[in-house]
Formats: sequence, structure tokens, C-alpha cells
Amino acid sequence: MLDHDRDSLELISRSFAGQPEGLTRDDVLDNITLFWLTRSAISAARLYWENTEAGIPFFGA
Repeated sequence: MLDHDRDSLELISRSFAGQPEGLTRDDVLDNITLFWLTRSAISAARLYWENTEAGIPFFGA
């Protein structure tokens, strides 16, 4: 799942603006499609939200 911070938004915006560096359109659409087709977006988002809400870094050791 892509983070929704300023840096991630910038990467996604550049890919749809046609700039070659960073993510490609296919990268973004593959990510969305993976969660859409497996119907796991809600559970993944909930797990992410519950762990970041408490101030604990989600991917921290």
C-alpha cells in the first residue's frame, strides 16, 4: 500500500505527469489492482491505521 504523505503523493503525481523517474503508472495501478482484486484494501488500511494512530511506526523494528 502506498503511504499518503507528501513524498508519496509527489511520486504518484510525477508518474501520471509523464516524468520518467520514480514510480511508473504501471507501478501505481499494479498496487491498486492488487488490493482491489484480492479485496484486502480495507483490512490492510485498518491494520496500517491502527498501528500509526498510536504513534508507533508501522514498519519499525
